[in-house]
Amino acid sequence: MDYLSSLPCHGGRGVDSYLHLHRGFHGELSCRFVHLESRITHTWVCSASLVTKVTPSIIKQDELLRGKWLSQIKGYLRERKVYEAEELMRKMQEVGIEPDLASYNALIAAHGKGDQFSKAQEWFSALESEVWLRPDAVTYRSMIGACGRAGELAEALKLYGKMKTCGFQPSHQNFNTLISLHRRVTKDEKTNKQILGLITDMREVGCIPDSSTLDVVLKLYERWGILRELSEATDVLRAAGWYPTRRCYTILLKAYVKGGFLNEALEIFHSLCSMQTEEPSNSKVSVVKDTYIQSNDGNSSTSVYGLEESVCHGLICLCRTASRYEEALQVYDKMRQSGANPSWFTACSVIDICARLNDVSSIKRGEALFFEMRSSDIGKESTDAGAYTVTINMFLKGGLLDKAAEISSLVMEHEGLVPDSALFLAMLRAYSRSGMPSKAVQVYKWMLSIKITWTAPMFNGVIHCCGRALPLEESIKVFLAMVYAKIPLSSTTCNLMMDIFAKAGLLDKAENVFILAKKQGVLDSISYNTMIAAYGRYKEFNKMELALLDMRSAGFNDVVEALNSMVDAYGKAKQLSRMENILERMNRLGCLPDLSTYNILINIYGKEGLIEEVQKIRTTMKEAGIQPDSYTFNTLIYIYGSAGMPNEAMDAFKEMQQLDLAADEVTYNCLISAFEKSGNHLEAARWSLWMTQLGMK
Repeated sequence: MDYLSSLPCHGGRGVDSYLHLHRGFHGELSCRFVHLESRITHTWVCSASLVTKVTPSIIKQDELLRGKWLSQIKGYLRERKVYEAEELMRKMQEVGIEPDLASYNALIAAHGKGDQFSKAQEWFSALESEVWLRPDAVTYRSMIGACGRAGELAEALKLYGKMKTCGFQPSHQNFNTLISLHRRVTKDEKTNKQILGLITDMREVGCIPDSSTLDVVLKLYERWGILRELSEATDVLRAAGWYPTRRCYTILLKAYVKGGFLNEALEIFHSLCSMQTEEPSNSKVSVVKDTYIQSNDGNSSTSVYGLEESVCHGLICLCRTASRYEEALQVYDKMRQSGANPSWFTACSVIDICARLNDVSSIKRGEALFFEMRSSDIGKESTDAGAYTVTINMFLKGGLLDKAAEISSLVMEHEGLVPDSALFLAMLRAYSRSGMPSKAVQVYKWMLSIKITWTAPMFNGVIHCCGRALPLEESIKVFLAMVYAKIPLSSTTCNLMMDIFAKAGLLDKAENVFILAKKQGVLDSISYNTMIAAYGRYKEFNKMELALLDMRSAGFNDVVEALNSMVDAYGKAKQLSRMENILERMNRLGCLPDLSTYNILINIYGKEGLIEEVQKIRTTMKEAGIQPDSYTFNTLIYIYGSAGMPNEAMDAFKEMQQLDLAADEVTYNCLISAFEKSGNHLEAARWSLWMTQLGMK
């Protein structure tokens, strides 16, 4: 053949295309055209003999130009100028210069990382359509990465299948991406098998799973809500060569704590603790570092993974919720042994657990932790309202009222601290139960001085803890504010306000509170008892009788306390016949007299000088098996002393001692008075001296 074809001329040199000739296996000539810039106005004819003369120089020029363009593309990509690199690639294709595989791969990777999946897919398709180039392992890895960012599970699985067909090995990150993408689909038996199959494939290609693989599997199982089934996946991971590092255990521990799986979390926690106690030279369990991030210079950064304070705090709270207090304290102890310092959040949780255990050693432990935290680097100034609250409540629950008041005083001295409602309530209770009503009033004034939203517990706390200590007008103000705020009233609050009003002589206001409580449906037996006692105190006997009928109509059949109030009211009014009628009514209603009933009768009969009736009552008490209290004996000693019966008074005192009832100042004063009235001044002086020696004078 003398000539092959007529070709366009190339530029100013008169050549429009290059003809590359290659000798075949049988001496035939094969050719390929590479078009650079087409100009159809000029043509030339070449023969096989002429081609052999021009080919070396043309090829050299072609490769030089191609090399420059590829170098420019790489430069653009290094500078993250993806658009410019892409335009240059297209220009090369237009003029017939072939880009290399590295350029395709770089563009695919750049678009994938830039969340431009469609463009990455476009260049991948262009590469697949090339005659002389084919995607390699790097191409597929980049495309799977792009699928991961775009959430394209189906496309990623298709690429993965092609990789396996071509014999390419996916990267470790590819496997993690494929597993992670399953979070976008619903869990079923097929998808679960796919996950386990991918992990098995990792083993077959020699790609050992690590903590990042565990992380994506774990997040997937969290998403599917099957965290309890994670053990199946970890078994497959182990079979694939995975060995848990500290970071792996930390990841698992966080997940189980977050999911509320206490038993699993404790198991992992103890495994992590065991790993910490291993010597680094013993086994691979002792490896304390795990690569977890890639630095900018390509070097792996490492971090020591151990007992994180925040994770331990979550586990402690999980144990507390399950009432597994001893295990919670064990977690705390191991956390401290690992060198982790507790935050105030963790310390407060531990103090609260000590309060729930409520034994001497636990309370001492909680107290020691509180003061340790206050004296630590965190310091006094960072002690927050929660720390004070939980400590005060611990002492209140343990009955250590003085210590509760002591912590409350520390709060008062803490400059800059703004208590919350929980702390205010704890302080009110501490001072109230410690017999320090004036301090409770100070807390109330502090509450008024700051901007704080008053809630039902705050209103109730003020009324319960310092309602009697406040001026009456202030108590009324608090109660009315509670009513106007439309806060639901409690039985306790209403009963207390009824009693405060009644004892202040404001019977009409007590009745108003009673009516209000009735409307809100919070009346209880104490409400009726309070009003019956108030009516009796002010000799409103008709209202007292009607209140008893109303009480029984409301379904309250246990009316012993109400009847006791009526007995006391009629007795003090010297209406003994009506008092005895109440006793008969009590008998008809099947209400057995209690200790209060007998104490009232002894007091009434004693004041009337009816000593014989008093002695009958005492005999009846013994027959009924009613155990007298200190008030009973104090009343008896006083009655006998007033009647000039010192021997009987002394007998009552001795009986009191036999029953291990503590004699108080009232007891001794009644006994001394009995001796003085009988003219036995020497004995009176002797008992007076005894009182002094006991520190009662």
